[in-house]
Amino acid sequence: MMLHLPVELLLFIFQLTQDGLYQHDPSIIQGPRSPWMIALRTRKALALACKAFAGPATELLYGDIVLRRMGQIPALARTLDPAHTPSAGVFSQLVRSIRIDSCVVWAPFADVVREDLRSILERCTALTAFSYRPHPNYDR
Repeated sequence: MMLHLPVELLLFIFQLTQDGLYQHDPSIIQGPRSPWMIALRTRKALALACKAFAGPATELLYGDIVLRRMGQIPALARTLDPAHTPSAGVFSQLVRSIRIDSCVVWAPFADVVREDLRSILERCTALTAFSYRPHPNYDR
C-alpha cells in the first residue's frame, strides 16, 4: 500500500531543504560546489525523483529563477511560451522571483534578449520580486 502525502505537505517539506532566497550568492564566481549551486541541484533532483514529487518540486524549482548567462533569457522565454511548451502557462504561474545576476548581454543580441525578457515579465503574472545586479565590470 502506497501512502500519498498532500501536495501542500510535500511542498513544505521541500521548502525546508532550502535556505532563504537571498542566503547564498548565485554568482558563477562561487563555483560549482557553492551553497547556491548545491541548493539548485537539490531542487532539480526533487523534480526528477518521482511522479508524486513532480508538482510540488516543480513549484519549488520555478519559484526563484536566477539568470546569470545571456542564453538563459531566451531559453526561459521559450519555456514560458505556450507555442513551444504545452505546460508553459503552469510554469509561468509558478515564478515568484526573478534575479538577473552579473549577466552580460552582448550588444548584437541586446534587442532579442530585451524582447525575450519583456515576454518573460508579461507571462509571469504571479511575480512578486525582481532584482538586477550588474556585472562588476559594467561601465555605467
